[in-house]
Amino acid sequence: MIDLSSNESPYGRSIEEMRDLCGGLEDLNRYLGYGELDRLESELAEYCGVDKERIFIGSGTDNLIKNALLKVYERMDLIVLNPCCNGVVETAKDLGMRIRRIQLRPPEFRVDWKSIEIQKSIVVFDYPNNPTGQLLIEKDELEELLTNGNMVIIDEAAYEYSKRTFAGLVGDYEKLAVTRTLDKAFGLAGLRVGYMVAGDYFINSIRKTVEINRPAFFGVINALRNKSYLIKNVSNTLKERALVENRLRELGFDVYKSQANYLCVRSDIGDLALRLRVKGIIVEDLSQEWLDGYCRISIGAKDENSRLLQEIERICR
Repeated sequence: MIDLSSNESPYGRSIEEMRDLCGGLEDLNRYLGYGELDRLESELAEYCGVDKERIFIGSGTDNLIKNALLKVYERMDLIVLNPCCNGVVETAKDLGMRIRRIQLRPPEFRVDWKSIEIQKSIVVFDYPNNPTGQLLIEKDELEELLTNGNMVIIDEAAYEYSKRTFAGLVGDYEKLAVTRTLDKAFGLAGLRVGYMVAGDYFINSIRKTVEINRPAFFGVINALRNKSYLIKNVSNTLKERALVENRLRELGFDVYKSQANYLCVRSDIGDLALRLRVKGIIVEDLSQEWLDGYCRISIGAKDENSRLLQEIERICR
């Protein structure tokens, strides 16, 4: 089965790289400590260009956002885009928060932030947006949200592909937080490590804890210090994304420009996702939660993308 639904890196690692990633496992009988967490915070702070005190590490970005909500949610509404591809909505439901959704509509997928009255709310969104791959907010729009008494949490899971970030603003806005992950471009989805770059309000509200295990610690440390995999991975993905995008357009699909490692596409082919699954290829069907005929396709390795396009060509014929 070829899984093009989860936005994971399709590229494995050599035996030598795996040995480096798994160094230090002779201490598996010991819990990871705060000293080692401090070391990892320093590495991530250097990577992000921020102070170490602003880094919070957790077992995935969903958990980081959930923990933040648990500390700051009282008397606040939650504002999300629709569709919303993280678990924040379920957490908000459990907390009894009022949830407001901003519907994304093709072909522009634009959000007129200044025309929407948003006050005393927690605004959570992806940048680039998942599933459209679009960059749906400008710096001045974000700053207006933050000056109107709102908290904003931005999930930059695809930062390494877009190279666009708001992490540099957390020192100026205490109620801004940015989350990122090692799951995607770094190819460490199996370790489930995310981190938050937090403004002062979040720093004072959230207690740092050791939430990751020892293999994850060594995996992330080595991945940050040996970025050749990351650079090659991102380069290959962007090249493959362009090839898949062009071929799908030739086949009559609506394909939207993406700044991430996936494409949002629309087709008149009925049950496209189901027909591909029968052929052993999984893509994310967005029809149920959003709009009929829309799918999100993760960019895989060259052979996976070729197989995808071959099956779609057969379906089109």
